[in-house]
Amino acid sequence: MNTYSRRSIIALSGIAALAAASTSATSFRIGAPGRPLLSCGAVVGTPEIIEVESDIPFDRAFIDTTIPYHQSALKLAELNKDDLEDERLTEIVDAILESHPKDIEDLKAFREEWFESAEPDKATHEMMLLSMGGLESCTDQSHIDFMDVEWVEETWKKNDDPLLAFVSMLVLVMEMEHHQHMVSVQVAEHDELKEFSQRMIDASEPHIKTLKEVRGELINRY
Repeated sequence: MNTYSRRSIIALSGIAALAAASTSATSFRIGAPGRPLLSCGAVVGTPEIIEVESDIPFDRAFIDTTIPYHQSALKLAELNKDDLEDERLTEIVDAILESHPKDIEDLKAFREEWFESAEPDKATHEMMLLSMGGLESCTDQSHIDFMDVEWVEETWKKNDDPLLAFVSMLVLVMEMEHHQHMVSVQVAEHDELKEFSQRMIDASEPHIKTLKEVRGELINRY
């Protein structure tokens, strides 16, 4: 059992790279041309981990935040799958629709085996801070909202540029998960969770790159 199993988790220092000011200034604006939903910024490279104390085990915090992010990505894929003309986006949506239900089943099975219940607790700021490795800038309520499937659907439907909203929202969800997976590979107690996280990293990195390319093209229309 490693030192992160029950009381400790992490803070992140040094490597976090927030989005450029012009990007962050447009975060979470709904409905205005040129002001799509954009992420808080991706972490470049491997997070540097230092310990902080928590009563929540990392593995449970990770599962309880990854499941709702997966559910949100799945909902976005379902909402947009019939309206996409860009083959790049179709490929990503197809991959999500195929993989995410099984991923959620795997995470629930892990949770039931290790923590007695398959169903995740409602995600809190503390859980998110732990699973994000202490990256405070990406753990406010506006990011926690993205773990609420109903909020995700309602927010997407309200946007007057649904394609840009879809791409921008999916980028955020996948980047948040990607960072959690990088942290998990380093500090998860269970090898199964480390293996799961590495598989997610390998699968998501090319999709995130493509989504950012498409997002840039869509923004440039304005």
